[in-house]
Amino acid sequence: MLRWLDAQRIVIATVDMIMNESNQLKKKKRASAAKSEVKQSKVLNIVDSLSHEHVLTEQLLNAMQEQVDNLNKKNDVDYPLLSHMLHYFNDYPDKYHHPREDLLFQRLLKRAPRYIGDIKELEAQHVDLHNDCEYLLVLIKNTKPENTAAIRKLTVHLQDYIDFYRMHMHIEESRVFLAIKKELLDGDWIWVDKMLELGADPLFGEEILASYQDVSEYIDNISLECDLQIEPAGYGWSFIFRSIKVLGSGLRETRRVVRLRSKIGWSGNKLSIKRAFGNSEVDQVSELPQKIFRRSIMHIKEGTADINAIVKSTNQRLVRPSEKLENWREIRRK
Repeated sequence: MLRWLDAQRIVIATVDMIMNESNQLKKKKRASAAKSEVKQSKVLNIVDSLSHEHVLTEQLLNAMQEQVDNLNKKNDVDYPLLSHMLHYFNDYPDKYHHPREDLLFQRLLKRAPRYIGDIKELEAQHVDLHNDCEYLLVLIKNTKPENTAAIRKLTVHLQDYIDFYRMHMHIEESRVFLAIKKELLDGDWIWVDKMLELGADPLFGEEILASYQDVSEYIDNISLECDLQIEPAGYGWSFIFRSIKVLGSGLRETRRVVRLRSKIGWSGNKLSIKRAFGNSEVDQVSELPQKIFRRSIMHIKEGTADINAIVKSTNQRLVRPSEKLENWREIRRK
């Protein structure tokens, strides 16, 4: 009888121990899940807000492109409007958007040093974009409508700025933002959250500043016009002329991609060369050819993907002219 009672006590104690361990394990899992949810929430709040701002920036770049197209076609151009558009890049992206990205880049560099090439390139591009914007504001101020050479110069620089900005955002979205979501730890997100300096968006925020009211209305009008500009299907001379126009647009976009990819790739390679020889470290100099090769291959792959998207978009517009279709950048983002 005593042996039976002892065995019963041992079984009960064993069951209690197993239950306690199971409860402890469940608590740990719940705590881990809660931490994961907090991290995921911070990831969504910070990175997704930056991605959303990229979408809004794309709308502004589309509006600028309309004005550049007017310059190319020798149509009327609203120079004060262009100036207000460029001032916005100084007032919000340069002051709040890019510094937030730079904070994330710092933490990514700490966790994954292999991204140093991309990060240093993007940080340098933030400076270049600011300087280009300042230069364009001066150029617009000094350009006279009757000066053909000055108009041509302004058109080229504006187009380069638009294409460069789009390429910059694409590198962030397709490479670095994905790495940030994957590599950063809980402590990194807490640090970034504390360091963030948030500001009200004067163009796309809840309250639009009076100086950007014309830009906001212009963007809204462009969106409405794009919804209405669906050409009817048909054949004959109108179909031929439209096809030529669509093909010409595709070729121009391809040329821009090649030019900008070459420009960005060379800019990144120059930075690598400057860092390697500036530090006078043998290891960095010996790794230089490999870094240049990797960056060149990356831009060739990305550029090829861009051109494939342009070809796909051009083909869709040729085959289905009566439908509202995605542009090549929307196809590329998928």
